[in-house]
Amino acid sequence: MKGKEKKFIFKSPTGDPLPREASQVAMEALASPLTYIIRSLRELLKDEIVVNDAKIEAEIKSILNLLTTTKDLYNASLHKLGNINNEMVDNVTKSMLSEYSGQRLRNTIKSVSNRSTSMSKLSAITLSDEKLKRDSSTSSLPSTPTNEPKMQGQALLRSWNFDVFTYKENDLLPLAVSMLHHLELITRFKIPVQKLMSFLVSVRSSYRNNPYHNFYHAFDVFQTVFCFLSTMNGKKFLTPLDMFALLIASLCHDIDHPGVNNSFHVARLTELAINYNDKSVLENHHCALTFKILKKPENDITEGLTKEEYREFRKIVVNTILSTDMALHFSFLQKFNTRMNSGKPFEKEENDRELVVGLLMKCADVSNIAKPWGYSEVWSARVTEEAYAQGDHEASLNLPVAPFMDRNKSNPARNTANFIDFLARPIYEALVHLLPEASMCMEHVLINRSNWEQRITLTTAEK
Repeated sequence: MKGKEKKFIFKSPTGDPLPREASQVAMEALASPLTYIIRSLRELLKDEIVVNDAKIEAEIKSILNLLTTTKDLYNASLHKLGNINNEMVDNVTKSMLSEYSGQRLRNTIKSVSNRSTSMSKLSAITLSDEKLKRDSSTSSLPSTPTNEPKMQGQALLRSWNFDVFTYKENDLLPLAVSMLHHLELITRFKIPVQKLMSFLVSVRSSYRNNPYHNFYHAFDVFQTVFCFLSTMNGKKFLTPLDMFALLIASLCHDIDHPGVNNSFHVARLTELAINYNDKSVLENHHCALTFKILKKPENDITEGLTKEEYREFRKIVVNTILSTDMALHFSFLQKFNTRMNSGKPFEKEENDRELVVGLLMKCADVSNIAKPWGYSEVWSARVTEEAYAQGDHEASLNLPVAPFMDRNKSNPARNTANFIDFLARPIYEALVHLLPEASMCMEHVLINRSNWEQRITLTTAEK
């Protein structure tokens, strides 16, 4: 039975109805931009011109349906790949995209395989517990060619060719101080150098000796962010506090990473997964540990900040580290591209700065695919070894194994090429649009993609 439409009436604290004008103001204030868009489209459907044009009317209705039924308007439409199964988008590729997007793609099957044969066959390249000790000098993985030009001082630190593997971990710490000095952040925020060194030592010792998620990766990301800010002039979009928080976040973004991903923790219902309710499990852990380290008086590099600056610093660090959850990758990229395609230049206002900080962090986090080939190849080998080690461990526990982490089913070259095609290249295209000075990064991406394609051809021919 149809009744009269029920209207909500705003009331004052005394219980008296508010004037109609006040109710309207309140309703407008509570409306989101999306509400305005939907309202405008519905008004258009009443227009005589639209009513008389079936095509336009159908288009508007289709748009309205998307806006009102889509769970995440910014996430990629990866579900469209569900029914595709060819050389380019096979089950292994889908498993990778499913992992990195948080979307479950149709026909993506995780398998539980018998590893007794493959484990013994590949034990020579699987890191043992002994090799997972803090002494990074015992790493069995290859180092990059030592053909780095002999550069000194800031020229070396600002170089895109910087090679972390030519240093011992402790020797990298003073370089971090130099980079903060170069951006005048130590002076600007009255950072005690002795406490800064203590903080850096604590951070370094809190990283585990994983093949990939280790202190070398953290410092590589830190130096890459510094390169974006200095050499490629990214600092023009940010405040000094943005840069300070971004650099600290980049150094700490994978602190105490256990070498297994969020999906593993959620599947095992680990303590971390329980603590963080299955949401960005590791990223939340990295954030919490970062501020536990900073809270120690001997590590307090934020003591020179005002209360307001500290609140903003903490907000930026937390948001930046959380943004590195790959399940948020596609959504972030869509948000950035939507802003970039608005036709309005980026400005030094909060929303724009937050997007720029996120973009620089995410590009730095996957920058190994944009570095010179020899260096990039070494990092790729490390990524592969850590992923396969997780797959082996999952199989030993009779847990489902994502095909791209199954050394018996996936091709490392194809995995890396897929990562470039679907994740890395699009975000580096956005970076170059923001920072034309970063065009040389994109050149490396394309060269590396070509090299991986040759590797795929070679491995296919050998089968």
